[in-house]
Amino acid sequence: MQVARLLHDTRNYYRVGIYLVVNDRVVRQAVCGPELPQAATATTRAEAVSAIKTGTQTLGYVRAEGEHTGGAGLPPEDRVLIKEVAVLLSLYLHGKGRYLMRKAREVVREAASAVVEDRARSVPPSKTEAPKRASLGAAAGEKVSA
Repeated sequence: MQVARLLHDTRNYYRVGIYLVVNDRVVRQAVCGPELPQAATATTRAEAVSAIKTGTQTLGYVRAEGEHTGGAGLPPEDRVLIKEVAVLLSLYLHGKGRYLMRKAREVVREAASAVVEDRARSVPPSKTEAPKRASLGAAAGEKVSA
């Protein structure tokens, strides 16, 4: 949460999110800024997304949205900053921060067991399932298979 808050406050981004990937599911770790509206708005914001990787394994994503509109995107120095933050987070998550990955796996496991219980009660599972990582992966420039 401290990394997201620091980026949000010092760089004046509209919203900053850090997400971990567990079993092809995206688990939100920290988001600073306003929540996403339920309905899509006509305003588009410039964004930069960078994968948090160790070798070929994607551990998560860092996403920053700016106030800039008009399709220009975030300035190059912001994209470089987000990429550098992703590299530092990958080193942390591969070392002292491993417990965060374990915790994210537990969250996904609990959500999966809740889905199984909900299906037994005939409740639609779409509200409890975590989103696929395809959209963030595509935004980070990764090849996404269908």
